[in-house]
Amino acid sequence: MAFIIALCYISTYSELALMMPKAGSISTYTTVAIGHFPAIIAALSAYVAPTVFGALAELLLLQNVLDTITNGSFTNVAFIIIWIFTPLNVFGIDLFASVQSII
Repeated sequence: MAFIIALCYISTYSELALMMPKAGSISTYTTVAIGHFPAIIAALSAYVAPTVFGALAELLLLQNVLDTITNGSFTNVAFIIIWIFTPLNVFGIDLFASVQSII
């Protein structure tokens, strides 16, 4: 499924690159297609969405790997890590960085 989606991205950007032969990003193509404001939203969401959901996806991947290896011994590791590191991050980045360095 991911391969098919990647092929769709490749064909879409190839077609856009042939239509507009200058260097550009998602905002350049979106500006031409539907305007400046949607291009700004598309560019911002391309940076914000991975930032917001990236850490959670990594934690869920860790959870799945541990469940596969140990068969349910670590059932809530992702939630425990979130509950430990969120207060550390809220109280200050220095404390969070020192704890992360120790671990």
